[in-house]
Amino acid sequence: MTLKANVARWTTPLAKAAGISTGRMYQIFPEDGYRAPYTSELKGLTVLRARGFACNGYTPMEDAVGAPLPPLIAKTKPKRAMTPNRTNGAHGTTPELSKIDDKKKHGKWTDRLLLTRLARLMPGGPTKKNKNRVRWLLKKHGHKDVRKMHEAEALGVMKAEGISIEGFQHSGESSPGEKPPQLIPLPELRDRYQKATQQLELLTAALVERDKKIAEQQKILSDVRHGLKQYETQILPIALARFGGLVEPLNYPIDVLNRVRTLH
Repeated sequence: MTLKANVARWTTPLAKAAGISTGRMYQIFPEDGYRAPYTSELKGLTVLRARGFACNGYTPMEDAVGAPLPPLIAKTKPKRAMTPNRTNGAHGTTPELSKIDDKKKHGKWTDRLLLTRLARLMPGGPTKKNKNRVRWLLKKHGHKDVRKMHEAEALGVMKAEGISIEGFQHSGESSPGEKPPQLIPLPELRDRYQKATQQLELLTAALVERDKKIAEQQKILSDVRHGLKQYETQILPIALARFGGLVEPLNYPIDVLNRVRTLH
């Protein structure tokens, strides 16, 4: 028996009222224990409303006529766990930067912007109001785009406006007040690079020489193996067959073995 033969005339209108396709509805019914043949309109309506489908505007046709409307079970989303406010402390105050977890001490990318670091110099810290104040001061001195300014220029503007720059967080610092990392002077950096390059060249040459010597020794050993094998398979059987013993002197194997002595 096909599925089409097992459905009733109310299935298509009910699926339409629920806002789903009939195929989807036929998937929902078995999941909730309602299997074909679908002879009970009221049971189908109950299953859909239990899934959270309101089926608004649906007009009952068969056994649901006159029956009370099944209860609607609203779809609910899982509640998210409450997390502390990232900007405010336990009592609603901004935590000190030194108390921030070490993993977050570098802060967000926006916290590393020059505008934010300049706003920290003002009472209240990097609030939106202070950032706008800094923008206005910079524009007052002819700097329209703070993103293209150097720290020295910006600090000069702040000093000219009577704002203390003590504790300014320089670029690359992990917390305010620390000194910026010491840069290696260019001449010293070039000298270090040249020395490292020379050491690399010497090491490379030594490795090439070592590999060459190993190759030579491997060739000698290969010749020795070949010579001894030749003596074992060719000369020795002939000597034993003809003379009943070894040939004196044993010039051939002695010459071959002497070559081993050239190895170092």
